[in-house]
Amino acid sequence: MRTIATSMSSLVLLVALTPAARAEDAPAGPGAGAGVGAPAEAVEELAPPPRWAFWLLAQEQYRFRATTTYGSDPIGDERDHDLRLFLDGGVISPDDDFQAHLSGALWLDADGNTQDGRSTALAEWTGYRRVWWDIYTLSAEYLSDGVLKLARGGRQVSEHGPAVTFDGVALDVRAAGRLLEVFAFGGRTVHFFELSAGMFEDWLGSAGLVLRPLEGLRLELDYRLQLEDVLSADEVAREQRTDHGYGLTLAYALEDRLRVQARLRGVNDQLALAGADLRFEHRPWELGLDLGLDAQPATLRELGERLDPLYLILGESLPNLRWRLDAWKDFSTEAGRFGLHLGFAGRHVLSGDEGPFNRSLARVYAAVVAHDLGVQGLYASLSLEEHLTLPGSAQPDVHHAAVGGSLGYDGAWLQAEAGSYYQRFKYDYFADLREVADVRTVYGQLGFKALGWLSVRARYELEWTDRDVHILTLTLGQSI
Repeated sequence: MRTIATSMSSLVLLVALTPAARAEDAPAGPGAGAGVGAPAEAVEELAPPPRWAFWLLAQEQYRFRATTTYGSDPIGDERDHDLRLFLDGGVISPDDDFQAHLSGALWLDADGNTQDGRSTALAEWTGYRRVWWDIYTLSAEYLSDGVLKLARGGRQVSEHGPAVTFDGVALDVRAAGRLLEVFAFGGRTVHFFELSAGMFEDWLGSAGLVLRPLEGLRLELDYRLQLEDVLSADEVAREQRTDHGYGLTLAYALEDRLRVQARLRGVNDQLALAGADLRFEHRPWELGLDLGLDAQPATLRELGERLDPLYLILGESLPNLRWRLDAWKDFSTEAGRFGLHLGFAGRHVLSGDEGPFNRSLARVYAAVVAHDLGVQGLYASLSLEEHLTLPGSAQPDVHHAAVGGSLGYDGAWLQAEAGSYYQRFKYDYFADLREVADVRTVYGQLGFKALGWLSVRARYELEWTDRDVHILTLTLGQSI
């Protein structure tokens, strides 16, 4: 025992004295003496130089869908098998001034259901193609704190005005430091899932400025020229159309408590969109309020700058008013963290006849969410909804009450969730345009993080409506 104690004492003494001994005995030369008492310059010389950072995310997915139909005129039971590969990767320079990004997906219609061109209940996004692939982003950019804030080339999403994907160049320049920025971008627009798309028929160019006259205040003005190759009014021939878009966005933030945004958008001689958002949050009291109001005073159709990636899908959009209100309060207790939400949201058609994709509807709801219920990672939610028919609507005055909820666990290596939710209207885009009413969805999913870089997930959904739709999805994910 004495020998062990003596050895341990010698080891402690050696560890305590080693840094000083190394500092004294270290040979002279570059980087010498980088121990206790060494100059900071020597420590910097010994530190490893910054390196390029790389990342890559990959997902391989299999999806099986099946339908069971009911009623006097059934569509027929169907089966569908699809495969999907998704990749997202990039590289960042040591000084963060250069970045490159690539993301895209490849789909395979494994059973060839889309080849015969028939209308199906399982609307396909492949557009009657057996294989479909899309590149979402493929760009390289330069960032700096100087006059040139950003220079980016390749496939990208616009950072000013309505979001649009395009192949081209974007520049942001600090004309007067933080007070004034000038931007411009342009190139060939990209419309995912546009079945009749040509290669070089759509173009855009945009320019504008950003002003920050006060702390927390941001004002953006932009102009956009867009050339679109669209179908004629009789849908017989294609014709070139030119749209002039212009917008004003005003945003104000007061610390972390208040955020306000107001926006106007015009296209040609029409006021296309007007809206405002407000978010108030008081963290000491754990409560907040979210408000949103958007008006579309004009009938819009095929105006590419205002549409999302599902381009030319919904068709005509009638003038409408949309709103949302969500008030919430959080509670932190020993049994877990709880949140209460009360809200009212809706959409009202201002003119024209209501129909598919143009409905007047509203929803009143109350929801409770809970996290870390006795066990870290365990969560649950419960929602009560009342779907209303607005006064003056052409729809029958029918109220729809609905209950939804979920129960799940999110741990370091295991994720699991089961739940259900209701949709008054559900839209199938892609090849067939379908509006389905009164859809109840029940789902369950289970995921494992098998290794630090490998994850496995399975999800099953059952949709109840005029037919039953079973959806099984299996996903493998890798990250490096």
